Amino acid sequence: MKRLDANQLLALSTGLALIVLVLAAAINAPEGKPLRYPVLGVVCSVAYVVLSAFWTRRTGVRRPPMIHPDTPGAAVWSSLFPLGILIAAAVPFLFPGLDFGLLVIIGAIFFGVTMESAIKVARMGGR
Repeated sequence: MKRLDANQLLALSTGLALIVLVLAAAINAPEGKPLRYPVLGVVCSVAYVVLSAFWTRRTGVRRPPMIHPDTPGAAVWSSLFPLGILIAAAVPFLFPGLDFGLLVIIGAIFFGVTMESAIKVARMGGR
């Protein structure tokens, strides 16, 4: 079995946290809007990755993956992405019946950032 890189594990944990947030938002959604949040999460995540790749090609700016050996402390700071999404997943249970679209969009962008980093590592051949 192939080992996962730290960036890929970060993307996996952020994706699982986003799933928890989407489920919490869908459970506590206003009447008739529970399907809105899964669609919003998928569309925003995919749009971020695609538009970021387009923008990178257009501007020529190359950023390294989020976690790399030159900065070992980045792994600790990067763990704030899934932690923040999991904390946001508690909000729908505290205030049920409100619209949580913005929380899902923010979580989807966090996931897009980590997914972009994992894709960079996969293209580099795992370093």
